[in-house]
Amino acid sequence: MVLRQVNKYPNLQFYEIGNYPSFITKIVTYKNLNSDPRTQEIIIKKYLQKTIKWISNDPDFNKSKKHLSKLNGKDGYYIIHKILKLFIKKRNIDWIDISLRPELIKKYICRILI
Repeated sequence: MVLRQVNKYPNLQFYEIGNYPSFITKIVTYKNLNSDPRTQEIIIKKYLQKTIKWISNDPDFNKSKKHLSKLNGKDGYYIIHKILKLFIKKRNIDWIDISLRPELIKKYICRILI
């Protein structure tokens, strides 16, 4: 089998396999958002703000009010990060899929903080 590139069109790649030309388009690669630290940081900050709001307003979080000062301080980011990592590990989901199940995450955070 003979494989050689035919450069008649600069944006597309054509290869000849034997006597028959084959059409190969550009291969697109996507970034793995699950291992992207910036994506994780955005999700953690989002759920930190939501958790503070839940503790302040939601009656389910009444027993968690003692943690409000820690969440508002420097440790809040790391506490939520640890809780979300545990959630991801137990549920076997990706970071990007966390936003699809906000009620489950709310119940999990409530259970952990009590």
